[in-house]
Amino acid sequence: MSSLFGRLRSLRSLPWKRIGRSSSSTPVAEAASDTKIPTAPALLGFAGLIPFAAGAFGSYHDRYRYVAVDMERAYGAVILTFLGAVHWGLAIRVKGKMALPMYLFSVAPSMLGWLSTQLPILSAYPVLVVAFSAVHFMEARIFPRLQIPRWYSKLRLRLNVLAVIALMVTFSFSKNDPKLLEELKSEKDNPTTLMQLLTGNRKEPRDPNSTPEGTPAPQPSD
Repeated sequence: MSSLFGRLRSLRSLPWKRIGRSSSSTPVAEAASDTKIPTAPALLGFAGLIPFAAGAFGSYHDRYRYVAVDMERAYGAVILTFLGAVHWGLAIRVKGKMALPMYLFSVAPSMLGWLSTQLPILSAYPVLVVAFSAVHFMEARIFPRLQIPRWYSKLRLRLNVLAVIALMVTFSFSKNDPKLLEELKSEKDNPTTLMQLLTGNRKEPRDPNSTPEGTPAPQPSD
């Protein structure tokens, strides 16, 4: 136990103020021209494509299709929120007229991701494809103005293209699936809360004590 406290006390001698600082004096403008993708973000980025690939692969098999497309939809919404958080972090460094558009853009991906979770599965995939494509379009316009390292732009392009391809493959395999079509029809006949608001087809909840005809259910006698 004493050795543990001794190790904790030794942490005080570490140069905490210097940890995290780069020993290089390379200015931001030069760092922004770096095109070599570092190993760590490359490995983590491509590993993040595994759920997309699993969804596309699972959608090819009838037995796993429904679970696969539902899983991929949820993961796509999560990744959109992650991308929005990245742009929020970039926005706090921006001043002037560009700041407000940056903040608005940073919250848009998460809103589209949330929308995809509130729609029927087959309706969600076009939303995800449009959202990922729009994010890439905006990044292509924003990154050069913010001196973002070029390797990040290259990595984002590759990851975004592969994610969109996976989503489109999943949708193409699933759009004629009877179970998914039945789910889509069910959502139209019995819309969710969001769909009720969008279509105006709001149904009042039925009294659980009433019969299907709307008459009060008979009360049990003593």
